[in-house]
Amino acid sequence: MPATLTQVPQGTDGTGMTGDQDLDGDSSSGSSTVPPSAAASGGAVSGPLHALLSCLSRFDAGRFISAELMVLVAATACFARVQSDTYWHLAAGRAMSQTGRVMLTDEFSHTNYGAPWANYEWLSQVVFYRVYSEGGMPLLTALCALLLLGSCVLTWKLIRGSIEDRVLLLALALPLLAPGWSVRPQAFTVFLMVAVIYLVLRERFWVLLSCSSCGPTCMQLWRWGWLCFSPT
Repeated sequence: MPATLTQVPQGTDGTGMTGDQDLDGDSSSGSSTVPPSAAASGGAVSGPLHALLSCLSRFDAGRFISAELMVLVAATACFARVQSDTYWHLAAGRAMSQTGRVMLTDEFSHTNYGAPWANYEWLSQVVFYRVYSEGGMPLLTALCALLLLGSCVLTWKLIRGSIEDRVLLLALALPLLAPGWSVRPQAFTVFLMVAVIYLVLRERFWVLLSCSSCGPTCMQLWRWGWLCFSPT
């Protein structure tokens, strides 16, 4: 008796189900199909996540310790003391902002009123008063803390050696530096001095040339103000 051939519908196997369906009726063709919306959302999440993981992979123990040290430096700088002459500088900045001229005579002392005053900090006094007018003493302290932290970061970049040696050196120097930190115009001097040393040692002369071509730096402005407004 001739065998009866059973025709199987095209696109199905012996079980009667299509090749891209499993027992639950879901798709299982070997390569899963992701909806375009899900693929777009997954790509948006994986991008920043990949960048974060790549950054953390380079953040070894040495960099973690150095970051902790900089956090300690920033916290210490935020406790910079307000000295008695801080209010003198604020009063001088207020007077210069109101009058529009550089103070070169003493107008606040009782015993030395009207005497010549070599006010080489006039520009920082104006900046101090403007910052104090916007945010009070907390904002002024934050400004000085940022300048002091910037000087420490630049100093860190100039120190040669392993991370452990640099951390040890800066940690030993911090107790000696912190007592001299205060809310005074010297915060600008410390930062600018370290910045100039950093640019010279790193041979970034183009930065200094750019500053000199675009306009005088803050140090030059202080000296320019003294030379132009000092009594003859």
